Amino acid sequence: MSWKNQVEFRPLLDVCEAYGISKTTIYKLMKSNKLNTFTIGRRRMVMLDSVKALAHAAIRNAASTR
Repeated sequence: MSWKNQVEFRPLLDVCEAYGISKTTIYKLMKSNKLNTFTIGRRRMVMLDSVKALAHAAIRNAASTR
C-alpha cells in the first residue's frame, strides 16, 4: 500500500487552534461549501487541502486589491 497520495485531515478543534479560526467561522465555511469536512463517529474532521486552498484564495484576493 502506497502512502504517497495520502489525504491529510485533522479534527475541527485542532484546525481552529492551529490556524486561529473560530468554530463559528469554520461552520460558516462548511455551510458555504468552501471547506471540506467529514465525520468519523462523532468527530468532525477537516480536509487540510481545503484549508490551504482558502489561504491561497485569500492571498490572491489580497494581492489583486492592491
